[in-house]
Amino acid sequence: MSTKTLEQRMNAVLDCLAAAKDYQRIAGRHDVSYQQLYNWVRRYESGGIPALTDRRGRKLRSERLTSTQHTP
Repeated sequence: MSTKTLEQRMNAVLDCLAAAKDYQRIAGRHDVSYQQLYNWVRRYESGGIPALTDRRGRKLRSERLTSTQHTP
């Protein structure tokens, strides 16, 4: 399965909500897994569009870095 853009995620979530949360049908239509679509809908419902952004590889905020992790 390929990585989906924020716009593709939004479209899938909005389609799912419009289809009364028919996850199986909408997941197939958007070429994502049922579980992935379910997670996107949950994230969207709790945090809106910003919650759908790709969070892979997030960096630690500088105040949370230890002295060995911090690079000048």
